[in-house]
Amino acid sequence: MTPDRTAQSAKLIGEEGLLKGQVLTLDDGTSWTIGRDPDQSDIVVEDPAASRKHLLCRVTDEGFILENLSSTNPVTINEVEISEPQLLQDGDLVILGASKLRFYSSSGAVIDTASPVNTAEEHILPDEKPLPSGGGMDMDMTSPPPEETEEQQALPPAAAPDAAPSTPAEEPPEENHRDTLFEDEGSSGQDRPVSEADMFSDVDVDLSGGGRWMLKVISGPNNGAEFGMQSGQSYVMGNDPSACDIVFHDISVSRQHARMNVSDDEVLSVEDLGSRNGTQVDGDSIEERTSLEANKLVTVGSSTFVIIDREGERSTIVSPPLASLGTIFQSTEAMQAAQAAVQGVPKEGAPATEAKAAPSSEEIVHALEERETRTAGTLIFLGILTGLFLVLGMAALTLFQSEPVAIEMVDSKKALSVALNDFPEIQHSYTESTGTLLLLGHVSTNVDRSQLLYNLQGLPFVKNVDDNIVIDELVWQEANQVLSKNPAWRSVTVQSPSPGRFVMTGYIRNQSEAERLNDYISLNFPYPELLENQVVVEESIVSKVATRLSEARLLEVSVSIGNGELTLEGIVGNDKIDEYKELLLEFRDMRGVRNIRNFVVEVEPQETMVDLSDRYEVTGFSNVGGINVNVVINGRILTIGDTIDGLRITDIKDGTIFLDKDGFKYRIKFNK
Repeated sequence: MTPDRTAQSAKLIGEEGLLKGQVLTLDDGTSWTIGRDPDQSDIVVEDPAASRKHLLCRVTDEGFILENLSSTNPVTINEVEISEPQLLQDGDLVILGASKLRFYSSSGAVIDTASPVNTAEEHILPDEKPLPSGGGMDMDMTSPPPEETEEQQALPPAAAPDAAPSTPAEEPPEENHRDTLFEDEGSSGQDRPVSEADMFSDVDVDLSGGGRWMLKVISGPNNGAEFGMQSGQSYVMGNDPSACDIVFHDISVSRQHARMNVSDDEVLSVEDLGSRNGTQVDGDSIEERTSLEANKLVTVGSSTFVIIDREGERSTIVSPPLASLGTIFQSTEAMQAAQAAVQGVPKEGAPATEAKAAPSSEEIVHALEERETRTAGTLIFLGILTGLFLVLGMAALTLFQSEPVAIEMVDSKKALSVALNDFPEIQHSYTESTGTLLLLGHVSTNVDRSQLLYNLQGLPFVKNVDDNIVIDELVWQEANQVLSKNPAWRSVTVQSPSPGRFVMTGYIRNQSEAERLNDYISLNFPYPELLENQVVVEESIVSKVATRLSEARLLEVSVSIGNGELTLEGIVGNDKIDEYKELLLEFRDMRGVRNIRNFVVEVEPQETMVDLSDRYEVTGFSNVGGINVNVVINGRILTIGDTIDGLRITDIKDGTIFLDKDGFKYRIKFNK
C-alpha cells in the first residue's frame, strides 16, 4: 500500500530559560517571524533577551529553514552561531535569547498502514531510547520493583488477580506518572496511525522543581512563584535574567541582589551582594552571610519569599481504642460457637449433615467448661469497657458544664495605630463589615511603602487593602526631568525632605523667568499646595545689594552674582571701611547668597569721590597767601559756599575743587 504523508508542521518546545515548557507551533502558513514585538512578529515570546524580530522560519521543499534576524543576540543551532539560512533537523537545539528550545518536525513522518506493528519503533525521537512494544511510558515508570516481580512469579496461575487472558481491545490499568505537556499514547501504538500529537507524546517536560528545598514568593510582583533548590548549589537572585539564577521582575530588586547557598549537609545561608535596598531576614537587615532556617521570611526589595522544607516529617496519630473492637467481635463469635456445640445447633454455613450427629457426654462437658471460661472473660472485659464509658461520660459532662469560651476581640483601631505608627502622614479608614482598609497619604520612597504593607500583613481582620499611597520620590524625580530640559531652569530642583512636603530650590537670572517658572509649576505639578518655592532670583539680590551700597555712599563698588556667589569689586575710602565690613556681614545672611568674593580695595577718601572734571572746565583761579579763594568754572566766578548745578563747593585746595550734594562727594581737578 502506498505510504500516506502528514501535512508539514513543526514545533519548538522550550527546555530551559523563560520559555521552559512553552510550545511554539509552526503549522499555519509558510513563514513565521518570532520575536518579542507583537506588531512585528507572528509568534511573540516573553523573553527580555530576545530582539523585536529575532528569527524567521519558513517552509521549503527541503524542510524548515531558519534565518537569523538579530544582530545583538544572534540565534545559535546546536551551540553554533548561524550567519546564513540553515535547514533544521529533528532534535536540533535552538537558543533564542536566554531560552533553549528543541525543534521537532512531523513533515517527514511516513505511516505505512499495511504494517502497523512496527509503527511505534520507526518514529522514535532522536534523543530517546526505543520503548518496549505495548507501551508508550518510560521504563523507570512502568517497570515494577524487583520485590513485586518475585512475588508475581511465586504466585500460581490460579491465584493471580484478574488472570483472564487480555485482548487487544483491553486498556492497561492507569499508572501514576509525571505531568507532561502532551497526552500519553496509551498502551499500544498499533491500533491507530501515528498523528502529529503521537509524535510529540514522548516528549516529557518536567516543570516541577527537584531537591529538598523550595523557594516560594509570597509577596511582590512574582507572588506565587516557586523555585526548587538542590544541595551543594548557590543561587544568585536579582532582576537580570542573564546574570541571575532566580529572577525577580521587581524594579526595587538590584541586578544581582543576594545569593542563596545550600551546602552539601543541607544548611541554608543567605548573603547580600551590595544591593541598593538591602536584604532583610524576618525584618532585620543583614550585612554578611547569615544562616537561614526553613519558614523564615526573606525580603529583597519589595518582594518577600519563604524557604520550605519539602522533606519535613509528617506524623499520623492512630487512635488506640479502635484496635480493641476486633477482640469483642472475636469473643462474640466464640460464644456463639460454644452455644451451638452445646445445643446441637449447626453453625451458620455448616453442612446440614453435621447437625444431625449427637454429641458425646465428654464433648458436652468440655464445651460447658470452655463456655464458662469465656463467659468470665467476657464479663471482665465488659466491666472494664463500662467503666471506661462512665469515665468518658463524666469527663464530657464536666466539659459541657464549664463556662463558655470567650472569643478574644481584637481592637482594630489600636492594632492599626501600631502598624502605622512610623508613617504619620498616612491616613486610614477601616470598614469592619467588609474588612477593607483604605490608605491615603504620602511616603518618601517605595521601600517605605513596602514596609507599610508588610506591617499590615500580620493583621488578621484586614481582608483587602485599597492602596492610594503617593510615593514622593517618584513625584520629584519626574518634575526634575522636566525642569532640566529648559536651559533657564537647569539649576532649579525639587526635593522632598519629609513625606507630604516638597521644596523647590535653585537660581533664576531675572524676574520674568521666575514668573514663567511659577506659572508652569502651578499648572503641571500635581501637588502645588504642598510645594514650598525657595527659588532665588539673582536680579533681586543684585538690586538689594546695590541699594544698600548706595545708602552707605559707596558708589564706587560694583555688584554681580552667579549660582549664589556674590562678587564685589571697586574701591572704598578708609574712612568708610568699618561700615563696609558691616555690610559684608549683612550680605552673607541674605537668602540665596552662598559665598561672597570681595575684590574691593581700600584707598584714601579723595579717591572714592566722583570725578566731574570731564563735565566742568576751570579757566582761572585766584589765591591770597597761597590759598585759593576764587575759581572760574564754565565762565562763572565761584568761591567756597557757592553752588553750581546743585553742587555746593566745600573746599578749594591743591588744584582740586571739592563739592557735595545730598551727602555724596564730588571733585573737579584743575591746573594751577
